[in-house]
Amino acid sequence: MISLFTVLALGAVALAGAEDKPRPLLADRHKAAGLACADCHGEGSRQAVESDQCLSCHESWEATAKRTRTIKPNPHDNHVVNASGECNLCHHGHKAAEVVCAQCHQDFPFRP
Repeated sequence: MISLFTVLALGAVALAGAEDKPRPLLADRHKAAGLACADCHGEGSRQAVESDQCLSCHESWEATAKRTRTIKPNPHDNHVVNASGECNLCHHGHKAAEVVCAQCHQDFPFRP
């Protein structure tokens, strides 16, 4: 069986080349994969999702980096995310993702 992360990662890779089309928001991609709001946010108030909650489905930083190893440079294996351990540096559920690497590396080729 294909994991949810694999489906999302393949979708992200497929969309990475579509420069003229805006990518769906992370929350919309999760919804399209069959997740409900409570799957990430829990019941009750809708607060920002912490990385521990992300990794409850996406396993670990190491596993995530391994799944995206064919993307060059690997957005999940670099000095910023390895030091921070925070998914939401780049990933924002209800807002467009951002490439934090591009803040210092202006020629960074990856598109969120």
